Amino acid sequence: MTWLYAVALVGHPLAWMEVQHLEPADRAQLRAVADWHAAHHVWRQLDSGLWSVFIDRDLEPDTSGSAAMLAGLAIACSLGLLEMDAVPRIGAGVHSLEGYISADGLLRGCAQLNRGGEALQVSSYRVIAAFAMGLAARAHQEWLAIGQTALKAD
Repeated sequence: MTWLYAVALVGHPLAWMEVQHLEPADRAQLRAVADWHAAHHVWRQLDSGLWSVFIDRDLEPDTSGSAAMLAGLAIACSLGLLEMDAVPRIGAGVHSLEGYISADGLLRGCAQLNRGGEALQVSSYRVIAAFAMGLAARAHQEWLAIGQTALKAD
């Protein structure tokens, strides 16, 4: 599921911030893990800039898992764990998420939390939820920050 991969993408860069005291060889191993996750997951991004509820299937996008994926990628990018060539893909996803924010600030397009089993998750049925709003906001915040960094570098 998208959430499983998203936890790895969000958790890895956050762990990176806590282990800056490690030896360079150990940091290089962590960088390799970040590179692998990004390479493995970014190419599975749908044309909409989001990811499916099951990352290896071409299904309706899931905004909650996608918000987590985008936050993880953006955090890793801002920490220098990913190359800046990921920024346009992050931006595409962030812009896509913006279209799913309801008038009262909730995130539409979220796959069910395994209620009804896999059949419900693979269907086009989606719900409005608040549980991934923080991740959507973090993805947007980090994307803006790395965009400013890229502009300063030019």
